[in-house]
Amino acid sequence: MMVRKDKRVVLHGLGASPGQALGPAFVLTSREADVPVERVPPEGVAAEIRRFRRAVQEARREILVLRERLGLAPEDPGDQILASHLMILQDRELAKEIVAAIKAEQSNAAAVVRRAFAGKAHYLESLASEVFRARAADVRDVQQRLIARLLGRTGGVIGEAPAGCVVVAAEITPSETLALSPGGVAGLVTQQGTLMSHVTILARSRGVPAVIGVEGLLASVSSGEALLIDGDRGAVICSPNEEDILRHEETRARERRIARRVASVEGRPGATRDGRLIPVGANIERPEDADAARRAGAEGVGLFRTEFLFLGAGGLPGEEAQARAYEAVARAFPQSPVTIRTLDVGGDKVGGLIAMPPEENPFLGLRGIRFCLEHPELFLAQARALLRASTRGNVRILLPMVSAAGELREARRLIAQTAEELRDEGHAIGRTAVGVMIEVPSAVWMSDVLAREADFFSIGSNDLIQYCLAVDRGNAQVAHLYDGLDPAVLRALDQTVRGAHGAGIRVGSCGEMSGELPGLLLLVGLGVDELSVAPFLVARTKAVLAGVDAADLQHLARACLEAASVDEVRRIVMEGLRPYRQFHFSRQNGLACLWDPESSET
Repeated sequence: MMVRKDKRVVLHGLGASPGQALGPAFVLTSREADVPVERVPPEGVAAEIRRFRRAVQEARREILVLRERLGLAPEDPGDQILASHLMILQDRELAKEIVAAIKAEQSNAAAVVRRAFAGKAHYLESLASEVFRARAADVRDVQQRLIARLLGRTGGVIGEAPAGCVVVAAEITPSETLALSPGGVAGLVTQQGTLMSHVTILARSRGVPAVIGVEGLLASVSSGEALLIDGDRGAVICSPNEEDILRHEETRARERRIARRVASVEGRPGATRDGRLIPVGANIERPEDADAARRAGAEGVGLFRTEFLFLGAGGLPGEEAQARAYEAVARAFPQSPVTIRTLDVGGDKVGGLIAMPPEENPFLGLRGIRFCLEHPELFLAQARALLRASTRGNVRILLPMVSAAGELREARRLIAQTAEELRDEGHAIGRTAVGVMIEVPSAVWMSDVLAREADFFSIGSNDLIQYCLAVDRGNAQVAHLYDGLDPAVLRALDQTVRGAHGAGIRVGSCGEMSGELPGLLLLVGLGVDELSVAPFLVARTKAVLAGVDAADLQHLARACLEAASVDEVRRIVMEGLRPYRQFHFSRQNGLACLWDPESSET
């Protein structure tokens, strides 16, 4: 491992996967292939189309072999991502488009594939939904695989990454991440990427520390050079000194202590040290995730995103397919609430089957409940499936992007109408609560009104922060302004909780803020009744709650509501939590909060 004397450099990015890693850098050069554009003679068009179809089949076999070799469980994010790659390869509409272009333009398949897939990726990136935008990386991944087959090129060099190294690249595709030797790579650092990317999800699911969005990364790092990365703070240290390495060793010891404490709370309910019960549920995307969430100790499902059902290549899902999916999740938690969000898409073509006019600003366009009410046939089919699943457990329907009471009333009318129709058909219907996702400012200001007509609230902090601060966190130029500790956001949360409690309903939080320590503690202090996090964070969240008093957090949150700036909130948080020696703070690159459960506590 090469260390440059007097060349210690600290770079900053976004902490994508927690933990630290120390190892030699393995720098991946650009794998972007030059794709020649060639004219195919008329007599060769049919053969070129056959080459394309053969490449699709070969790419499909490659993915199936990779799935078998990795032996991933169905609930593993890696298996789900590979399944989505198979669905992209089975996209009949996209295949028809490519075949038609080869015929019409008499062009080589590789060039047509690159253009068609690039267009699909750019389209996904333009959508408001972060779930859909994250799919663009999968489209590019499949594109790269197909082009490699068409041009007879072998795969990239990522499979050659040695054990214990830190992989450094402009960006890494999901399948490249999966191709890394399990347990071999110490960490990942990329110059590009977002917190919703599949590479981020994979790194977290495998416990691999990762830092993304590091500006100037490739110009600063050489292969073989010692790198120390910190996935909590989003820091990358090139050629760390002895002091850095000593701190790293202390961090590894802390991680072992955390693992012991987390294991001690498995199976216990979420509760603070002074006895306030705060159930901790899990956010899931597929029915298969429910079993993993239950094994992780989740006290129900706080958010089941249903978009995956509408992203397949087989067309829009019917009532039966949806009912089976929702029933599977409800059966996994027969005694606990299962919150299922209705379709949350924007100005797109759902499954490529519903034509929508382009929108200049899809973030402020026809999405969420607006889209569902504009297409009642989709909403009614989903409502029927959800109501049928309600007999299997405690199913709660969550309406996204509600901005006015009229939308809630119309949705409830349609749900009630659907329930009556099902009863007339002889179906049993369980009691189903209908809730509102609080993620736009108008819903915050009208929270007292909405709470009188909703059965519960769920705070979608990702979008709420974005809309409150007018910041697109996927835009590198303004991403640093995206901060859940901004007093404007905290005041919005406070008003939401007061609006809910004033009407006697519960309010939960299912966004990423629930899984980040300062945000988690302030949400509890503001009075949030339940939390929902990624399955791998469930036990850790319970362990953190067990070491704090809700009364202390309430005083802390009240003080933060009086702050005039993010910096002032950070100062108040650091000072207010000083008696809790298990929390350690760093002001570098924002406010990083580390948890050491075996430190002296009050």
